[in-house]
Amino acid sequence: AFFSMVRACRRRPIRDWRQAPIARVLQTPDEFHHLEFLSVMAAVRAGLARRGLKAFDAFKAFDTDKDGLLSCGELWGGLEWLGLSLSPDDIYAVVRYVDQTGDGRIRFADFASTFGVPDNDESEGGGLTV
Repeated sequence: AFFSMVRACRRRPIRDWRQAPIARVLQTPDEFHHLEFLSVMAAVRAGLARRGLKAFDAFKAFDTDKDGLLSCGELWGGLEWLGLSLSPDDIYAVVRYVDQTGDGRIRFADFASTFGVPDNDESEGGGLTV
């Protein structure tokens, strides 16, 4: 009751927290789901690095219909080629994460910002840079 009264005094309109962007985090049953997703993303980056592919080369190789966009099927095929066997749910989660426009297709800029592997020339000595 007290909390509701305090919220009623605010100048901003009262929104239900379930409608806020933070709702995805607050409704996750545990943190292991997020950890699994991060490991999938790291595995994709490692697969690209293992093959020696830059983001542009990987995107071009994955884009089989050459329309400049990656569909779920094209991404799945590319990741299979990298040696990653992901479930359809994992593929959809990756596409939802990478796709900034929400149309279900990945543009190169989104792909590069998510999976871009830094050049070895940029980090002198080949180690981690801080």
